[in-house]
Amino acid sequence: MEFQKIKDRKTLYLIRQDLFNGEYVLTDHQNNFGKLTYDGLARETAEIGSYYGDWKLGYDFEPFGNAQIIIYDNTDLFLGEIIVGYNYLHQPPSLAMADGFTGIFSKTDLLSNTYQWKSNISGSLIHIKNALFSMTNTITVIDDDITEEKITLLSFLAQHLLILKGRRKQSSY
Repeated sequence: MEFQKIKDRKTLYLIRQDLFNGEYVLTDHQNNFGKLTYDGLARETAEIGSYYGDWKLGYDFEPFGNAQIIIYDNTDLFLGEIIVGYNYLHQPPSLAMADGFTGIFSKTDLLSNTYQWKSNISGSLIHIKNALFSMTNTITVIDDDITEEKITLLSFLAQHLLILKGRRKQSSY
């Protein structure tokens, strides 16, 4: 699949390709900008391909402790990590990139199914509406100064965190 450069940045969509495989495509319904593909049923590790580059997501966890999502490029160079606290509600996932970029992933408000990546410096960056009974999540770009590469990576990281959150919720009864 060939990916395009993002031109219209305001609204994008993450579309699950079918119910059974682990593939999500970032699109505007005309062009495809990237794809998130999982390495198995556990959906802990993944690969992201995009116009802007390729990334790998690794996973490390401590029982009853924090989990780490480790972000690499396609040459296995460490690019950053997300720390996911065991108690997701009290400690939102925090992203720290090797280039100095940091962000927090959280709900926009308590009763909403919309999440956001937020920066301490510039505030809300993107929103992702997690559609409960749909295979499409809507991405809204809030910060006009964020790069298309960062929009792509943050969109896929948000989807990955939502999948992990759903898995934790299912296994916690």
